[in-house]
Amino acid sequence: MRYAPRDHRRNHGFTLVELLVVIAIIGVLVALLLPAVQAAREAARRSQCVNNLKQFGLAIHNFHDTYNVIPANAFQARPSNSPTPAAEWRYANFSGWVILMPYLEQQAVHDSFNIFVDYGNSANVSQETIAAYFCPSRRAPEREPGGRPRGDYAFCGGGEMRDGTRSHIHADLSSTHSNGMFVMPRLEPGNRIWNKPGQLTFAQVTDGLSNTFAVGEKRVEQFFDANGDPLDNAALGNMDGPHYRWGWYSSRNTTSPMNGPLVGSWDNYDANFGSKHPGGCNFLFGDGAVRFIPETVNFEVYNLLAARNDGKPVTLP
Repeated sequence: MRYAPRDHRRNHGFTLVELLVVIAIIGVLVALLLPAVQAAREAARRSQCVNNLKQFGLAIHNFHDTYNVIPANAFQARPSNSPTPAAEWRYANFSGWVILMPYLEQQAVHDSFNIFVDYGNSANVSQETIAAYFCPSRRAPEREPGGRPRGDYAFCGGGEMRDGTRSHIHADLSSTHSNGMFVMPRLEPGNRIWNKPGQLTFAQVTDGLSNTFAVGEKRVEQFFDANGDPLDNAALGNMDGPHYRWGWYSSRNTTSPMNGPLVGSWDNYDANFGSKHPGGCNFLFGDGAVRFIPETVNFEVYNLLAARNDGKPVTLP
């Protein structure tokens, strides 16, 4: 009887050194791939932000085709001596983001407001958030602590003016401090309600729609020094308050640079733009084009782009 010879060879597994080498290689690959994945995700989010702004451009042009005016960026409260009955006064203290809703396929959200009472009325607290009003690089749709929807975009109310003064972010054309593409509608004689939901026309943007900011991303972040002290007086509740309310909640200007603290103090003459995109902000121009403006842009150029009628030539960055 013959016996098969035994195989005395041993089955080896990975040694500790080999295992560590494999782990190290995997770590290097992850380190190389992760930034690329993050960059691809940010590119997709930035693309969605651009798409949001393009939708606003189409909505603004369709609104102008309907009413022959650029939509107002804000609406003031009814003066106490107005002969227009309070029950007929529309959009008191609302922002232009509400009147633009029907042109963004959001008629139902628009109709959920009671536009015959002040925006601050309790009837106007719990309206729906709209995804297009939020930049995905910053956040998903959310509300401020009072329950009202926030938003990440702002109408451009102008910037520094020819005489060195600053443009009010939602002045009407009776003001000498107004050089932006968006203004508040004037009151009719005797403080009556306005006849149209806007005041300016495209023809009055004499610098050209392709050279004028319409909408940009708004700053909602605070900035602090090394000791944790704020670098300006911009309060979070003012920067990131209810998006459907008039004022700095829904309009900004270029008096201060984007993505940083204010040059002066937070008010209707100094409320800046800002984004979560590295290096700058997306802006919608009056002609419907969307461009990324770097935060290193020449400050004079930045202000010229915010003005509708300064008459100076400007080269886009």
